[in-house]
Amino acid sequence: MSDDHVNAISIRADGTVFIATSEGISQIEKRKYTLEQKAEAFEKTILARHDRRGYITSCNLKVPGDLSSHMYRASDNDGLWTSLYVAAQSFRYAATGQPNAKKLARRSMMAIIQLESVTPIDGFPARAIIQKGETVEKSHGERHDTEDGFSEWKGDTSSDELDGHLFAYLIYYDLVADEREKQNMTEVVHRIMPHIVDNDFLLIDLDGLHTTRECGLHECLMEAATQS
Repeated sequence: MSDDHVNAISIRADGTVFIATSEGISQIEKRKYTLEQKAEAFEKTILARHDRRGYITSCNLKVPGDLSSHMYRASDNDGLWTSLYVAAQSFRYAATGQPNAKKLARRSMMAIIQLESVTPIDGFPARAIIQKGETVEKSHGERHDTEDGFSEWKGDTSSDELDGHLFAYLIYYDLVADEREKQNMTEVVHRIMPHIVDNDFLLIDLDGLHTTRECGLHECLMEAATQS
C-alpha cells in the first residue's frame, strides 16, 4: 500500500478494494492466472530479488515498501530453499522442455554442490557461503574462512537442510542431469552418506562435535520412532 495509515476503505461488488491512505489511494483486485502465468510471476520476483549467485533465499527491504532497497540474506536455509527451487525447475523442464528451466536448475544445482565442496570435511555441506566484501545480511551463527580466503562458510548444518540437498540431487539427477553431471553428483552423495553413517547418523562439524541448531539425524529418527 501507499502508506500504513488507512483513512477509509471502499469495496466494490466485484471484490476490488480501494484503500485511502495518507499518501494516496491503493487498489487491491483479484486477477485470474493460468498456472503458467502464476509461475512466471513468481519467477520474475525470484530472479529480481531472491537469486544470489544461484542461491535462492529471502531478502529484506532497507526501506519499507521500496523493492529497490532489497538486501540479499545469507540464511541458515540457503541450501534448503535452493533445493526446492532446483526441484521445481527440474519438474518444469521435464514437463515443458524449456531450455531456461534447465539453465536455472543447473545453476542452482551447482550452488548446492558448492556447499559441500567448500568445507574441509568430506560430505559435510555448509549452510551458506558468502564472498568476502559481499553486501549481504548474515544470519547468526558460526562462520569459517575458506581455504583460499576469498569466502566464508557457515557451519552447524541441520539435518533438515541436508534432507533438502538430497531431494534436489535425486530430482535433478533423474530429470535434468547429463552423464558428466550424474557422475559428479554420485561422487558428492558418496561423500555425504558415509559422513552420516560413519558418525552414527550425526552431522559432525569442524569442532568434531555434532551440530546443535537442529536435532541430529539419529535423534530425529529416534523421536519419529517413539512418536509412531
